Amino acid sequence: MSSIAASKTQQSKVCPRPSSWVACSASGDIHAKPAPSQVLPKRASTAKTTAECEYHAVIAARPCVICNALGMQQETPTSVHHMRSGAGLSQRSSHFLVLPLCYEHHQGKSGIHGNRSAWRLAKLEEMDCLALMIEQNLLEQGYV
Repeated sequence: MSSIAASKTQQSKVCPRPSSWVACSASGDIHAKPAPSQVLPKRASTAKTTAECEYHAVIAARPCVICNALGMQQETPTSVHHMRSGAGLSQRSSHFLVLPLCYEHHQGKSGIHGNRSAWRLAKLEEMDCLALMIEQNLLEQGYV
């Protein structure tokens, strides 16, 4: 047994690791566990709750934010777009971070899932559209 391995064995017998430490499965290195406040809760599944379904119905009843921003007449029904801002490629965004978009500005050629030309023309990003939607909602409810 090497002297390094022996000293590690003696250290663990004399001074055991605190329970707040954990060994990395990949490298075997010892790391401190994150505090419970630092760990984000994970959703059990991606299935929508009743509240999320009801919220989607409310959003789908609103006009397209891009048509509204460009002063265009909306020609197709509104669909719900899950925002990707702030989410990684393999991460799902919240079912509450959604935008009302018509087919053309959602999945059409000039839409967010197309070449985004309408979005560039409107000079808007997803977060800008969310702010516009919230502002419009506040105006309709008489808060602004």
